[in-house]
Amino acid sequence: MKEFMMKPPKRALNTGRRRLHSAPAHLYPPPLHFTQWRKFSITKVSHLAQYFTYFLLIALLISFNNLVLAYLQRSTLSAAKEQRSRTVGAGKFHDGAWYSATGNESQPQEAVVEHPAKSINSRQNRSLIPKTVLKPQQPTSNGGKFSKLQLTDKPRVYIWEKLPRITPNELLLNTSLIITNIQTGCQLQKIVEGFQKNYPDMKLLIEMKNSSKAICNKASQIRNSKIKCVYFPEGCRSNIGCVHNRLINSTDTNYILSWDARYIYNEMHSIAMLAKIYIETGVKIISPCDASLCHSTTGSLHIPMTGRRQLTALPGVFPQTPLSKVFPDCYQSTMFPPVYLASHQTLKNQLWDENLPTAHHTDFMLSVSQQHYATLVCKDLLVSYTPTCEDFQSKKQSNLKDEWLDMSPEAFVKWNISDVFNGLGKIISFNSYKKMSTFTRSWKALSSNAMFVEGSFDQRLQIAVTDKINDQRPGWEAVRIYKDGVHNLTYIESSPCIVHVKGQLHVEYDRHKSFPNKNGMMEVDQHHLNRSCHIFRDYWRMTSFGKLKKKNVYYVTALSNDTVYMERLLHTLDSQQDVANTYLVIVDMGRAREKFDLNKYHLRIKVDYIHLGAPFSRSIGLRKGFDYAMQLSASKGEANPLLFAIDNSVTVPVDFTRRVMHNTRCGISAYAPICKRMKDDGEYWAQFGYGMVGVCASDYNKAMGWNPTWGYHVGAEDVDFIARLQTTIPYIVRVREDNYIHSHSEQHRINNLYYKTKNIYPGKLPVIPTSRVEVDKALLAALKTYALRLIKSSVPLDLQTVYVTSVANSLGVVYDLRFKDEMNEGYYALVESI
Repeated sequence: MKEFMMKPPKRALNTGRRRLHSAPAHLYPPPLHFTQWRKFSITKVSHLAQYFTYFLLIALLISFNNLVLAYLQRSTLSAAKEQRSRTVGAGKFHDGAWYSATGNESQPQEAVVEHPAKSINSRQNRSLIPKTVLKPQQPTSNGGKFSKLQLTDKPRVYIWEKLPRITPNELLLNTSLIITNIQTGCQLQKIVEGFQKNYPDMKLLIEMKNSSKAICNKASQIRNSKIKCVYFPEGCRSNIGCVHNRLINSTDTNYILSWDARYIYNEMHSIAMLAKIYIETGVKIISPCDASLCHSTTGSLHIPMTGRRQLTALPGVFPQTPLSKVFPDCYQSTMFPPVYLASHQTLKNQLWDENLPTAHHTDFMLSVSQQHYATLVCKDLLVSYTPTCEDFQSKKQSNLKDEWLDMSPEAFVKWNISDVFNGLGKIISFNSYKKMSTFTRSWKALSSNAMFVEGSFDQRLQIAVTDKINDQRPGWEAVRIYKDGVHNLTYIESSPCIVHVKGQLHVEYDRHKSFPNKNGMMEVDQHHLNRSCHIFRDYWRMTSFGKLKKKNVYYVTALSNDTVYMERLLHTLDSQQDVANTYLVIVDMGRAREKFDLNKYHLRIKVDYIHLGAPFSRSIGLRKGFDYAMQLSASKGEANPLLFAIDNSVTVPVDFTRRVMHNTRCGISAYAPICKRMKDDGEYWAQFGYGMVGVCASDYNKAMGWNPTWGYHVGAEDVDFIARLQTTIPYIVRVREDNYIHSHSEQHRINNLYYKTKNIYPGKLPVIPTSRVEVDKALLAALKTYALRLIKSSVPLDLQTVYVTSVANSLGVVYDLRFKDEMNEGYYALVESI
């Protein structure tokens, strides 16, 4: 009770006594008596207690709700882990969703689970888990509203295997080898001898028929032999599907290595590596690659959703998954040879169709793809289609291309397809009279340089071949067609949308003639996609959309007593159209007596000057300048400024600041334009340099900035930074910019101690593909229609430009669409594709 007996505040007791003489008395309440104040305090405390009770109840309800949501989320994730399902994340390239025979897209539920690679520690494992779809920005322009971006093209969901923690040897001890399609005794003898020598403890199940009876009996009589000859009735011998299913049902092991007798393993000890990768990846089916046609018989099988239902083999088209980072020579492929390792339960759930007289393996691949099983093909583990038997070799060499993706009338009817393009030039059609017709395209020679017609198919194809070579090589190793060289290239239209090119091309390094260029013949084996075809539109996936914002650009340059070139840089930046958004930070690392004097220049741009003093170091100077620019922007209230490292020996176009704004998007892209280098005896595109690059401050910090350890010698700091930057953002815009010119004095460099010793980058040189402007009108129209359908803009958008950037070591590309509205505001949309 003491707390309620406390004296009231003096101000409360005297409220009635203090009043202004000019104010009427009725405006002031009478003073409270002590007993009244006590009642007032008790009432107030009771009200506070009630409010506290209400607050406590609300907090308890919220906590209970969070617990329920967490439990439901944990249950969903547990179910997803049991199914071993995972999605391919945004910013990667996926294969298209499966479309059933009725033409309707199956809509499996997305589930993200932990990557099953057992050999990777947990921290690396988390970095390989696919990320969720990027949330697009929802810009508004002049009152126009944009609906939420509908990412309706869901990535395909794959089913993975749940494997125990076992070693490859333990798995092979619990594996049965089933051998089918035996046509000669010589085939079987080679296979049995190889496995008995290298894997004597593996169980072998062999199809018993007249050609294999003697070998099977002889092999089974060997001491400690684990060969089992399975005899089949007459009605099953002629049906491969029936034979395959009987062998699977006859096994008592947990894993099965299915083997077509027409294939011989090139290196038998590689089967242990196949088992190791199978355990570490958790795929449903894993297969080696065909040695003679590995490039053409791996990839994706595609049936379009609309139009003529044609089964098309897409060689080299693989969904990009985290597996490609762990096992770079293994690809998730829906096409694979009839030699594969899988669990007994997987093959038992997906038996071969015994109602088909032929085309069993083609039907099996389609069924596996329909079930969304994750299948892997490793290109460094090879099998040879042609056995080493003289009586069988010539026949197999001639029939391999004909038998790949073979079909039967029953298979055409089952899958409701009209044509098959097997990716090797063979076309199988099925007409309304239920008759099949076969047509095979032939290889053609590509015209030589002297016979080119400007803009002809041969010229465009040869340019595409060179561009594709450079997209897979570091900039320092870029090549061009040798002017006076003679090439030996042939091509075939393997499908309506794919051209296969192989042979030899005479090339030289794409450098200035002052460099010691090398030239020679280069082997070529490529598949080129006509991306305007309807087939590839099923593989498009928009990952982000947003407004091209107008932000301040902070140019940073490091110099050392170079007044002439610095004056030129000041002039070219002071002429920018967006001069209000152009800032320059100069880091002077020259001698103190030769400081650069800014007072004699009347500039419109904002310039900050830092003098560090000699000796000169570009990496240290840029790091200091970038740090200063970020501090300067923070003092202005800017959260995430744009930074651009620029040399003082360049001139830029008048709209260069705007190009930096539009191509440098935080978390999405950096901007490393290709400049043209000028010398006394000519000019050339400097495709091999990455020193001048624009990056968002947040992405710069994630890449840990310029590395000062490269010290006071020339080179390697740009390669090191771009390699780290490439791991933090989806892609880098690297386009050849007109009027972006770099020129320097060789005499100046000779006299500078900085250039006398070069740094050597110790790691693997990064591959940064160039960006090109798309000119195909049909493709541009299709991309515009596709993007606007998903954007659902209430204001009209006009497509201005599309940049196409290839993905290193892949057939994938990124389409960077640039739009403008009626008020000249800019927007972008990123569409990923194979």
